[in-house]
Amino acid sequence: MGGGILSSMIKWTVEKLTIFATTPASSPAEPRNDVEEELRKLQRTMLRIQAKLDDSEEEDVRDESVRLWLSELKDVAYDAQDVVEESEYQVLRAEAESRSRGGGSHKGKHVEVCDYSISAPSRISFPDDLASKVKKIRERFDEITTEWKALRLGKKHGKRRRDESGNCRQTSSCFDESIVFGRDDEKEKLIGLLLSEIDDIGGRGGTMSLIPIIGMGGVGKTTLAQLVYNDPRVSNYFDTWGWVCVSEDFDVVGLTRKILVSFSKTTVYYTELNELQQELQKKLQGKKFLLVLDDVWNEKPSLWELVKVPLLKAGVGKVIVTTRNECVARIMQTMEPLNLNILPFDKCWMLFEKLALLEGLDSSSRHNDLVDIGRQIVEKCRGLPLAVKVIARALSYEDDRDKWMDILESELWESVDANFEIFPALKVSYDCLPVELKRCFQYLSLFPKDTVLSERYIVHLWMSQGLLRPPRSKRAEDIGSDYVSNLVERSILQIKRISIGHALDPEEEKELVMHDLVHDLAQSVAQGECLSIAANKLASIFQGDGDKFRKVRHLYLVFDDKMTSRDAEVLPELKRLRTLIIHAPHRERHNATKFLNESLRNFKYLRALELNYTNIEELPDSIGDLKLLRYLSIEGANIDSLPESICSHYNLQILNVTATFDLKELPSGIVNLPNIRHLMLNESGVAIPRGLGKLTNLQTLDCITLSPTRWRYEVEDLKGLVNLRGKLTVHNLRYVNEYVSQTDTPLKTKDRIESLGLNWSDSTNATRDMDDDTAKQVLECFRPHPNLKQLIICDYGGVRFATWLGDSSFSKLVNIEIVVCLKCNLLPPLGQLPSLRVLAIKHFSDLQRIGREFCGIGSLTKGFPSLETLTFSDMKNWKEWDGVVAGDFPRLRQLEIDNCPKLRFFPQHPISSMTKLKLSHIDASLQPDPFMYVSSSPPPSGPQYLSFRGFRGFSIDMDLPSLKELEISLCPKLTSLAGLTNLTSLHSLIIYYCPDLRFPPTERLPSTLQPPRILDTPWIKQWYERQTQDDPMKELQLFPHPSQSSFLGDQIENDQPRSPDNNRTIEPLPQAPDEPEPPASLCSLSLELSLSNLQAQAGSSSGVDKICQKQFVPRDETCGYWSFFSNLSYQSIAI
Repeated sequence: MGGGILSSMIKWTVEKLTIFATTPASSPAEPRNDVEEELRKLQRTMLRIQAKLDDSEEEDVRDESVRLWLSELKDVAYDAQDVVEESEYQVLRAEAESRSRGGGSHKGKHVEVCDYSISAPSRISFPDDLASKVKKIRERFDEITTEWKALRLGKKHGKRRRDESGNCRQTSSCFDESIVFGRDDEKEKLIGLLLSEIDDIGGRGGTMSLIPIIGMGGVGKTTLAQLVYNDPRVSNYFDTWGWVCVSEDFDVVGLTRKILVSFSKTTVYYTELNELQQELQKKLQGKKFLLVLDDVWNEKPSLWELVKVPLLKAGVGKVIVTTRNECVARIMQTMEPLNLNILPFDKCWMLFEKLALLEGLDSSSRHNDLVDIGRQIVEKCRGLPLAVKVIARALSYEDDRDKWMDILESELWESVDANFEIFPALKVSYDCLPVELKRCFQYLSLFPKDTVLSERYIVHLWMSQGLLRPPRSKRAEDIGSDYVSNLVERSILQIKRISIGHALDPEEEKELVMHDLVHDLAQSVAQGECLSIAANKLASIFQGDGDKFRKVRHLYLVFDDKMTSRDAEVLPELKRLRTLIIHAPHRERHNATKFLNESLRNFKYLRALELNYTNIEELPDSIGDLKLLRYLSIEGANIDSLPESICSHYNLQILNVTATFDLKELPSGIVNLPNIRHLMLNESGVAIPRGLGKLTNLQTLDCITLSPTRWRYEVEDLKGLVNLRGKLTVHNLRYVNEYVSQTDTPLKTKDRIESLGLNWSDSTNATRDMDDDTAKQVLECFRPHPNLKQLIICDYGGVRFATWLGDSSFSKLVNIEIVVCLKCNLLPPLGQLPSLRVLAIKHFSDLQRIGREFCGIGSLTKGFPSLETLTFSDMKNWKEWDGVVAGDFPRLRQLEIDNCPKLRFFPQHPISSMTKLKLSHIDASLQPDPFMYVSSSPPPSGPQYLSFRGFRGFSIDMDLPSLKELEISLCPKLTSLAGLTNLTSLHSLIIYYCPDLRFPPTERLPSTLQPPRILDTPWIKQWYERQTQDDPMKELQLFPHPSQSSFLGDQIENDQPRSPDNNRTIEPLPQAPDEPEPPASLCSLSLELSLSNLQAQAGSSSGVDKICQKQFVPRDETCGYWSFFSNLSYQSIAI
């Protein structure tokens, strides 16, 4: 930890000491003057230390003795924080006790706890030993600073100036193209942008376009710029070229001089900015120029505005900027940035092989297994070309297998001096972070590599550690969100998009990962504060370096069956632990309970405790001793009740009991916790104690389940939660009766709730009959604020909807899903919602017709102006859909109609914007004919994806030049399909279980088509094989044979895969040695499995999910074909 971070910690502690030094004490054991005097002395000492540390983050501390003293100073600063926060706890306790006596809040000074204020009582009872603790800490500070002064830190070490240390990164346009692999697509895209015509050459004295290349350190941004800069097409297009490595120092005068030198290729003697800009403008006047600004870090728009003036006035040009920071790109860009991702494994391997195996090793001396070791080393580089180069060059003259293994097994590749070459390329991103953000980045080293983290989870843990200290006008959560965005923009965190699979929201949820090498950097700068370890290694770590072990503040502990009693015995040594996250794999949960009961009392300084998905059945009462606890998560645990002692956690901010299905109620005293801000409950129905409305700081209440006897009080409490925001689901609205109309609406004023679920049942799907008028009154009462963005209505019992549903005042409403409305026979006018993008209507059993009322009657606005995705599902009596006129649905891209067997009439007016149409199990006599409907769109518009399932029988003749993907499945009576030749853009064709389907004799497949998937359609399969018998095989459709199924994992037992009719067995691939071998050039493999059989063998759909998430790497030699697939680089599983 550097001096700047220590300075931040000390500054915060001093602010707290200022408050407590002037707060009257009431303890007879500690006279007021003794406590006050010690607090004031500590305050003065820490102020002196802070003054010394303010600039030390910029110093390059190499002396090991200095580092040792900084580490000791950090430990004392932590101890001071603990003492201050223990004193804060006494303030909170006194306040709570005052309220419980009926005295209400005392008026007086406000003590800021975390990021909001509470009213402090006029007198508090400090711990009896507070003065002695403060004195001891002050004396330790004095001792450290006295010895530190002798070290003369400020004079011995200068500012860390990269240009003076010799480590300044310099780049040029020259490079060795023979060691560049991959990036062909990115190169062509960038060249295309550079060679595109530049607008408005006349009239403005020229134009300048700027294209940023964004990516993490070492990913190859400079190399891509070099590739493009030296391409002959580029050099022939531009009249003049320039390359400048900008780096961290964005000095306007110096940078302008460098740009001028780069273009003029001569020494420049001008020193004034005006002279430089005039000469640069003169040099570029009337020319097409290309300028590369490499490695830019400037985040000040005013500086860039000065630099670009002569470029704008000079000629017509393009500027390429490479940066790690999206903020830099936004400041400078005039065109969309090019985001550079990590390099694929095969390209990294080619680079490694070129540098490590071909150049340095003679083939006669190369060990046969070096290739296997090398491939594993490349895997650890995780697509970062810089890391591949550094390690490959270090191994280029090594043929010693043990040396290669040493590198493979070394976390930081210390044997190749990775700290000298790899880390500086990454560490500069860390060096440029603000001090507060550095502490947050260090904390992320707590998690094992490849851990996927959500933004909310990260922010909550940062809050628990006091790392987010916003001004009074801003929430800690907002600061944390800004920090996460900042780390992403700087390419320190990467977004991993994971589809949440919800029909309501087709977008992907953003979750976050950290590259392995960035993780190594985080561990390095965290200096041992964070530890992720298997429980069975605790004893050996402690034995190796007990002092280092005791300094661990944040622990991520993985339990397993190998944990010994000795491992458990060393845990109490972690007396200063602030974070404890226990991860217990499903088969190894039993140790967690024993550990918790025996060890928890030793961790009195814990701020965060996470026991997710452990098998603990109760929390010990000793958890009440964790006075500083701010974050408690028992998600998925087997706990059925929380101890009353948890109600003494006056610092608690976040309580997560999601998926704790045995938990039926919260302790009554939880309503007295003043700091609680986020309460995440499971949806199985946790009873909330009366008085929850007093928690006016509560911001998150994911769901509330109303009870049949207390719903009035619960609705009143909901009304009192004035700061609720984000997501809220209200279950069991069936219990609310007609008297609800006599109360004020509980949600109408909650302008920060963005996602609302209104459910008339609960998680058990139990329903109670409700008359139409009552249901409508309840829905009217729960009218949300117009700021709502997402709405889900489930099990609604009315015939008509409330008047607010479809009101155009809900201008921010983007997503709506209405599910299981068995009585409703008329849809609300949702077409009048101006921002609605996604709409799903499901399980409307009484609805027979959708007419103009759906779009909105009597309105001048066309229906659904922003809708992009529309789904109708399971509407068994729906017969007709009309009322669509020209101009409706102008942006609709995807339409899906599923299991509406009586639907016969489709809108007559075509929706020209639609690109994806899915029709499943509807009447075969649908009018107009669906193919005629989609074919009526004029080119180049028209659908790009069509899917037809479960049609009882019809013929197809199509002319859709824009169609790219076609799926026809489960159509046993379909006999004819013609017009494939006309599908000139088609690249994907799936035909599944159409046993009677035929093609005309003259039918030919379009040249754009990739190998199709033809299943249980024998005639078409034979026809295709005849058509392609002379073509090389590019893709195989494999179905697991009983003897091959073991490679899928333990979840799948031997079973014969079957087709959807569950009667006919799908033929497995032959394994006999005399069968033809698949080609060794095969590079793509797709596995198709039966979902129903997987579920049956796995025991649940969740088992299937786990199987699908695995990466199947074919290594099992018992599977006959695997040994042939030496070039296989891609595997996929379709279920």
